[in-house]
Amino acid sequence: MLSRETYARRHAGVRALLAERGLDALIVYGLAPPLNANLEYVAGDCRTNGLALFPAAGDGVLWVQPKALVPFVSRTAVLEVRNGGVDYGDELIGELRARRVAPAPPERRESSAPATGPWAAARRPELPGR
Repeated sequence: MLSRETYARRHAGVRALLAERGLDALIVYGLAPPLNANLEYVAGDCRTNGLALFPAAGDGVLWVQPKALVPFVSRTAVLEVRNGGVDYGDELIGELRARRVAPAPPERRESSAPATGPWAAARRPELPGR
């Protein structure tokens, strides 16, 4: 595991890039090792798949699944570790709303027209048979 000082330098660098680009947060997803290097760069040694919210200011959050991994990942991660629930996306959107990082999504509509605005990318794609 890397030192806390190493993560402090990494976090300062990420925050500088966020400020330079005018962004409120960085969202990082990683699969199980060895496909989670980006996630571990900001979250610490998590050894599992997860989703991290790294804000320009304040504390970050790392969601992992299943819930049973939370105590183990908490020992080596440098962000607050939470249960990812059924869907990481739902947890992330709830946290973004709570932090007022993004506007509330538009109400659902029955139109087949494509969604627009900042929440358009956050919508789940329609899968065949759904």
